[in-house]
Amino acid sequence: MRTQNVRRVKTAVGTLCVSLLGVVILSSAALAGPESRKLDRQIDLFERVVDDMLVESGNWLVQSRHETRGRYRSGEGARFTFDAELLHRGWGSSRRGGKWWNHFFHDDDDDGVIVIDIDDWDDMDDDEIAELRRDRKSLRKKSQERILKKEERLFKRGKAEMVDVLADFGDVLTTLPDNETIELVAYLDDSEYFYENDLRQLSMTVKMSDVRAHAEGKIDEKEFVSRIVMDES
Repeated sequence: MRTQNVRRVKTAVGTLCVSLLGVVILSSAALAGPESRKLDRQIDLFERVVDDMLVESGNWLVQSRHETRGRYRSGEGARFTFDAELLHRGWGSSRRGGKWWNHFFHDDDDDGVIVIDIDDWDDMDDDEIAELRRDRKSLRKKSQERILKKEERLFKRGKAEMVDVLADFGDVLTTLPDNETIELVAYLDDSEYFYENDLRQLSMTVKMSDVRAHAEGKIDEKEFVSRIVMDES
């Protein structure tokens, strides 16, 4: 008899627990639903902000007007990524060691291009060919150095644009708690400067508490920038 009573009690308690758990789950869903939708809207908004920056940028080149992808990671924060290359495309980009250098010389001083038809090689003696090859090597080195300097400046200004987005618009993510972060990641592609410096990714991470402190005027721009964790790899 005692065993049957215990079983009935356990069954009743189990049923009650399941019922209570269902209420808790439904209540949690009811509470989390609006907040979740609000966060989704804020992530969509920040995506559009970054997209606008990229489209209007004189430094970054992207493939579409909707390049940025954002997602929330519970306990960590919001992460936004995009693929980009530098707007300036030099003669050397993606053609390292290419055969086109056999017939084209480029001089950035006057934007002149010297085209040598392949048939012309037959009319040159060994000394003339050797001189052209020396000139080609010199022009190529000179052109590549200038391309790298131009792209280095573009990259520096592009990084400043990403910082400005975090500083000016990061506080739209009001749903994120202070201890979570915004991470902005650029996947770098197809630029001579990235190739020469073995760069594939640029990431910037900042705490929401710092974003809000800057938005409220509690810290200045210089202090805010110092709190951004930047990684180039």
